[in-house]
Amino acid sequence: MQLPEMIAPPLDKRLKVLLVNPGPEPAPGDRNLPMGLLALAATTRLEHDVRIRDWIYERFDDDEFLKDIVESDYDVVGLTSMTWQIHRSYELLAKIKAVRPDVVTIMGGIHPSYMPQEVFDTGNVDFICNAEGEITFLEFLRVHFSGGDVSKVNGMWLKDESGKAYQTPKRSLVDLEQLPPPARDLMPIEPTLEDGSKNPEYNDMGGVMFSRGCSANCDFCASPTFWRRNVRFRTVDQMVGEVEEIQNTYGVSAFGIHDDIFTANRKVLYEFCERVKPLHITYSCLARVDQMDEEKLVKMKESGCVMISYGVESGNQEVLDIENKKQKLDRVKEIFALHHKHKVPVVALLIIGHVGETEAALQDTYNLVAEIKPTWALCQFMSPYPGTALHFNGIAARTGTVLTWNWKDYVHQDAPIYVPKDLTPELMLEWREKIRSLNPPNPEVILNEWTSTYLWKQSAPGGEYEEKTA
Repeated sequence: MQLPEMIAPPLDKRLKVLLVNPGPEPAPGDRNLPMGLLALAATTRLEHDVRIRDWIYERFDDDEFLKDIVESDYDVVGLTSMTWQIHRSYELLAKIKAVRPDVVTIMGGIHPSYMPQEVFDTGNVDFICNAEGEITFLEFLRVHFSGGDVSKVNGMWLKDESGKAYQTPKRSLVDLEQLPPPARDLMPIEPTLEDGSKNPEYNDMGGVMFSRGCSANCDFCASPTFWRRNVRFRTVDQMVGEVEEIQNTYGVSAFGIHDDIFTANRKVLYEFCERVKPLHITYSCLARVDQMDEEKLVKMKESGCVMISYGVESGNQEVLDIENKKQKLDRVKEIFALHHKHKVPVVALLIIGHVGETEAALQDTYNLVAEIKPTWALCQFMSPYPGTALHFNGIAARTGTVLTWNWKDYVHQDAPIYVPKDLTPELMLEWREKIRSLNPPNPEVILNEWTSTYLWKQSAPGGEYEEKTA
């Protein structure tokens, strides 16, 4: 493994780096490994001493956390944050700076990458890694702690003397073959509970990410700008090696593949399927219907695939076209029929409250779900997240009402955030429950979401399949 060339040599000392997943409590079924943080830790520890604190798994007390901040004398504290986490990040950062005003604080993740001024305005963040951070962060540490000019580091958000955010040139996307596997061993998860029984959270070690990016350009998703619509895979050797390491180290054989489109590269997919057959694993993944066909589905089932989730989004073609989904409903029906034919459980991921959506369009979605009979239909409300065209292109504000910009309200999605002009919050809630009632969660589904991907509770391929009937 050879890291990309950087503008500064390694430091002559190892820094003490703390990386933090701040919480808060995620929505039910939404707990998952912080894959970005683990990837960052894996690269950073090649040159520095790294510790991970994860509130979601540790439930650490803030006073204990701050005591560690003071006593461990970290050089750098880094926090990752999605939009639903950002309020908790701000709370922790204020407390960190109160007890260690000298410590370098840096943020990364999707929300800071798109909302840098908001982040800097808290007064508690010194630097931001913009988008993909492994090489950016390591290069930043080399430059900053050797007294260099961090404005020469590509892929950063910095602030000028007045506090105004400015961006350094974007960094080229890294070749994933050049990166080490995620640093799972740094996760604060114990294999057993106090009574000696197996810790169910330990199964989360089966979360993997073999590729980055999505070729699609949907208006409600930040992936097109974050990953630049560039789909990159690790080598099959790396993929299979990581699976084997997880099996041997953690005793986990059920995997949730985080990739946006795991099926995008047929050659990689088929080689992976052949090589994991002897390992007797099970796995679930996410795919697009236009990146799936019968041959792929059969090979995946034979290799241990026990569930695939698709972004169906809506049952109305006009709504899909407005949102730039580039997906045909006939293809959705065809692929779900193949799942039923080959008895592979399938999840329909749906959004309530699309731009231009009406009650008639929601009725179309209801009718589609009734027709395709997914194992489970997951309905979420449309939200104008930072990084999406809905947010930055002003689409949401022009086509409906954004009920709140308070990021705390984006955590559990118990109520609509954005309401298109032809709907009301009450109608959206009513239709969500109607659609959910068609396909209530099967008790055999572990509601453990990895980028809307779900594990099927089985220990070997070819397990039970429940046929859905009208």
